[in-house]
Amino acid sequence: MKEEILSVIRPHVFRDAVTKVSSMLDQYRTEVERQLSESEALLMDQVRHLSRALTMISEVSETIEGATMAKGIAKEAISTLR
Repeated sequence: MKEEILSVIRPHVFRDAVTKVSSMLDQYRTEVERQLSESEALLMDQVRHLSRALTMISEVSETIEGATMAKGIAKEAISTLR
């Protein structure tokens, strides 16, 4: 995509402007890749957190107290995702 953009503007702008645009596109790509990486890491953390909560819920006793504990664990796990 970067080369497509540069090929379109090259005939119309000076070399230093093309170099500047090229640098800006590289910075933009780097920023997008960094944000994507951070988003993936956050998503993985959330999945691990919910998996631990599900494991804890599956281990509570099948009583009213256990159901209350499971509900509390679920609420806490969901609240951390918002």
